[in-house]
Amino acid sequence: MSCPESNPCSCLGTYTPSTSTCSTTCKCLDLGAITVFPDDGVAPCGQSGVVSFTDCFDFCPCDNEVATMSVQDITPEDVITVNSISQSGLTYTTSDDAEPNQKVTITVKAVCASKTTAGVTLGDYTTITIYIKDLCKGVLCDSGETCNKCTGECEPDVNLTVS
Repeated sequence: MSCPESNPCSCLGTYTPSTSTCSTTCKCLDLGAITVFPDDGVAPCGQSGVVSFTDCFDFCPCDNEVATMSVQDITPEDVITVNSISQSGLTYTTSDDAEPNQKVTITVKAVCASKTTAGVTLGDYTTITIYIKDLCKGVLCDSGETCNKCTGECEPDVNLTVS
């Protein structure tokens, strides 16, 4: 299904369609990009999230509308792990190293056999930008407490004394 520019798709996050007209003619693969803002993402510390491609990317130029998706790069690499990826979406898990509001960029490659030209392989790259959710957003802790980025709960400050 193609996404009109005036109505971004119902993806998790915000879909930005390509400015090229190639995908509207179903002659080439042209995916656009997805951004998942902090309020739509997941928090640090082992939380799992899903980014759907179903209503965003149009695979009409592909034979049987089937493409193979693969992760090419994750920057920074220690913040999330992509658990699975397909043309319907990707699942990911955050690490303990992830920080609230941190930006993670995933470069994904899609390839498929052309529907109209035998022996031709089509391909495109897309960028999925994910911002880590801030569970401490709007949390006011008492004096001597700090909000835990993994739980969003106030905890006593750790007092270290050096002798």
